[in-house]
Amino acid sequence: MAVEMTLFEQACTAQGLDSPSKFIRRFEDTAELLGEPVTVTTRHVRRWWREIPPPTPRIRAWRVIHAMLGVDPIELGFLNPPLGATVGGAPLFPQEGTSVDRRAFLADSIGAATAAAAIPPSLNRLTPPGSQGAVGTAHLIELREGLRSLYHLDNAYGGGDVRSLAVRHLRRVQRIINTSRYPETIGRQLQLLVGETAEHCAWLYYDADDQDSARRYWGRR
Repeated sequence: MAVEMTLFEQACTAQGLDSPSKFIRRFEDTAELLGEPVTVTTRHVRRWWREIPPPTPRIRAWRVIHAMLGVDPIELGFLNPPLGATVGGAPLFPQEGTSVDRRAFLADSIGAATAAAAIPPSLNRLTPPGSQGAVGTAHLIELREGLRSLYHLDNAYGGGDVRSLAVRHLRRVQRIINTSRYPETIGRQLQLLVGETAEHCAWLYYDADDQDSARRYWGRR
């Protein structure tokens, strides 16, 4: 007789994390991206999947799980949040009347950049949005890849096309910050990305001898 999956295991399986090894790799990648010095073992993963309620992760692991799955852990059966965990006060999903169409904003940025120059093929892989349009680490990784591609374009070509792409990318990140909800850890990384993108815009306008615009973007850092 098949064992019914817990809510947490269902959430993992829905994202292709159907084995402890896959979960651990994603967990470690997310922890590194967020700057959270935490690791998990196969035993941790199996207990989280199978036990009802699952044992409470430590605070750093809680934040990583929240970010990597795009769902507040308390909604997945973790009934005893660790001290310092944000629950309810920082909802993850978009506000009523808004949405995060990841395919739209990624196609917008990647398509424009591809028209200007060759973009690494990995940027054309669009991760399907979560069932409720959650903003998580996949968004953050793709946005950072977009900024990295702008750096490459600037080094290779420069000019007004790259400036307009950089400004569009900055507006895109700001729109996500202003119209979406996400874990606190993702919010901090999005704010850092805004600063880095604004700084890149400032240098592009500085190189174009548009000092007023450069100062304006520099002030957004």
